Amino acid sequence: MTKFYCASNKDKELIENSVNYLSALVFGINNQEQIAKFKELLEIMVKQVNIFPQGTTTEYLSHATPGVCRLDTSDNKLIIEMLGYIGATSDQYDFIKHEGAHEFCHAFADILPLIFSSRPNGIIKDGIKCENHMGLIKESDPTTGELVGQHHYGKMFNETMMDIITTMAINTFDNPYSPTVDEILTTKYDEWNDATTGYSMFTSITRLAIAAFSNNGNVNYQNVINNGGDIFSLVTEMNNGERYRANDFLYGILFDPLHIESKFDKFMGQGAYRIFCEYLDRLFMSCKRKQDIPSEEIKRIMNILPDFLNKKIDYYLEHGLIDPEGAVRIVSNFNGIWNQMQLEYSAYFSNNDIEAIRLRASQNNS
Repeated sequence: MTKFYCASNKDKELIENSVNYLSALVFGINNQEQIAKFKELLEIMVKQVNIFPQGTTTEYLSHATPGVCRLDTSDNKLIIEMLGYIGATSDQYDFIKHEGAHEFCHAFADILPLIFSSRPNGIIKDGIKCENHMGLIKESDPTTGELVGQHHYGKMFNETMMDIITTMAINTFDNPYSPTVDEILTTKYDEWNDATTGYSMFTSITRLAIAAFSNNGNVNYQNVINNGGDIFSLVTEMNNGERYRANDFLYGILFDPLHIESKFDKFMGQGAYRIFCEYLDRLFMSCKRKQDIPSEEIKRIMNILPDFLNKKIDYYLEHGLIDPEGAVRIVSNFNGIWNQMQLEYSAYFSNNDIEAIRLRASQNNS
């Protein structure tokens, strides 16, 4: 069972609210039985939650790292630690509320694939074993078990999605007059009315990826939540009667990262997702180290996602999975986010760059 250390009653309330908001968002408020079962599992898998006064420095916490969800390899249990309300000023409260939910969201993403992944033992591709691990994909030698390559990939998507999911949960259950879930998915982070983090500038790339992995452009996610449903494992019926996840990225980021990889590689080629994530992760880590972001990396990302979406849409149309109207809706949603991003990242592009990428992104609108 989880052991708790809290410096105040407000810290205890932070833990309770974080778990309740995330559970309601991830499973749907109507699914109380599954919520109760997952909370029991959370109590088993998270062995410690420690919330310290502001200014505390530990092996894992500092002013620069105010929260962490980490794996204790001695027993493969999770430990959540963060700086709480004691010693905080009132202008820090929103960030603390966000940070608490963010770290618990990591715990959800670490645990859920252990239950729901259709690939519990991973897969072997190009002589590399790829398996879900702590919200990322671990790559290792299938014979020796030694880590290879970049060791883990999907870090940028994982961190930014924890921010996005956290904002969805807080806005829905603690701040109902804030932007809706659909507005969060279609607008830049500084319009969300929630605390920003060091990951915020990357959330637009992730929102673009979510749009690219959509299988139904007409879903109103906030309505699904308001009706007590969950948006992550939501299923949609395609035109030919097949049942797909409404959004393969939203499903995979919490329940099975290898699901995202399989869908991406289907259209972009085996190993493409790993390569793509490695680009993104290097970009992410460079930014965290305060290094300049190479413009070529941004250009590569802005080209890859339209290519993936175009190939997917062509396949869906050819095989009767969607009709032309459905295709236009998905592509239109994607292009709306892409057009915002060209402004957000304008410093990285010349006018010729923007026009060339715009043509690729809007290919299916013609």
